[in-house]
Amino acid sequence: EDMRIGNSGTGKVAITSGGSWTTSAAATARLGANDGALGTVSIDGTNSKWTANGFAYVGDEGAGEVNLTNGGSWTTAGGKTVYLGYESGGAGAVTVNGIGSLWTSLGTTHVGYNGSGVVSIVNGGELTVENNALTIGAQGTLNLYGGTVILHAGLTNNGHVDLDGGALTISGGLDSTLGDFSFSEGMLTVTGADTAATANSMTLVVGQTIRVSNGGTLNLASAKALYVIGGELELASGTLNL
Repeated sequence: EDMRIGNSGTGKVAITSGGSWTTSAAATARLGANDGALGTVSIDGTNSKWTANGFAYVGDEGAGEVNLTNGGSWTTAGGKTVYLGYESGGAGAVTVNGIGSLWTSLGTTHVGYNGSGVVSIVNGGELTVENNALTIGAQGTLNLYGGTVILHAGLTNNGHVDLDGGALTISGGLDSTLGDFSFSEGMLTVTGADTAATANSMTLVVGQTIRVSNGGTLNLASAKALYVIGGELELASGTLNL
């Protein structure tokens, strides 16, 4: 069954002041279902939450947004998929803003599937991916601006990842592809046995830290792909391959 927020026009759901919304496994959430539509879910405040047990299309054919602020939380279910920008004209955005604001993904997430998708983790917000891969499509972007992303699963980046403050941690014993990865400030961690991340190149300057630990591996394209101008590179029972 479809649950459409912004079917042909503009639709909005606001969860505030500790409100709780649970959608069943049979309910497919479509935010911005049709071309020209805009669907928004706002989750604001401590204990305000949306538990989505079904599929979620954030920007199906139209535009969709999920905004978490001031400690709001969104949990997306295992065995289901979240699509940001599903159809070619779809545009999806998820913003997790502020300390305590948390998106927990237990299923598969596609950022920019056939359309465009943007995930922004800012000002202490957090995204935790527990089980299945996070995939950034060709028109997808993951922004970390003072936020935290913890991946207990693989990352496949065919779009763009921008780490400018905050932390990106890759674990879970799977391979990840960093692809087009901009690293201005913050920390990149690759940790855990059989966890490997591959990047085209890395330039370390003041304010940046790369930590490879506990059996993790960071693979770079060649010896010329690593420039340590400042910053810090830590190998704590980890491996760097050039």
